[in-house]
Amino acid sequence: PPQLQFLPQQDEWAEDIGGMDMNMLVLGALIAGLVGTAVQGQSSFTGNDLIADCVTENPARELACLGYVMGAVDGFRNGAALVENYPDYLKICVPNGVTQGQIRDVVITHIRQNPENRHLPASALVFTALNSTFFCE
Repeated sequence: PPQLQFLPQQDEWAEDIGGMDMNMLVLGALIAGLVGTAVQGQSSFTGNDLIADCVTENPARELACLGYVMGAVDGFRNGAALVENYPDYLKICVPNGVTQGQIRDVVITHIRQNPENRHLPASALVFTALNSTFFCE
């Protein structure tokens, strides 16, 4: 069976998210995502939605942003680890020591530098940002 490669344990990142419990982070992201989608009447969470959550003074929305991005990272990396012969060019290899904040910043920078793509699904933009920055060699 393939070896799973997980991101560092949550306690290694606790300081990076202000000591917030990971369960609280996930709950906040879930609630914010559901409310945001219901209010906007959209079935797809876009780059416009994600950047609005990431660049705000609202702590709940900031947590939603971080939760979305880190959930995507886990999904991309662990999904690739479960698929035999998964193409290397689709893998994401985040180096040790990179914080959640840095990963979020990479995504925000990518979305800001490519405003013509903000209407696309947020998951695609997160993947593109991380795959181009943390490409597996």
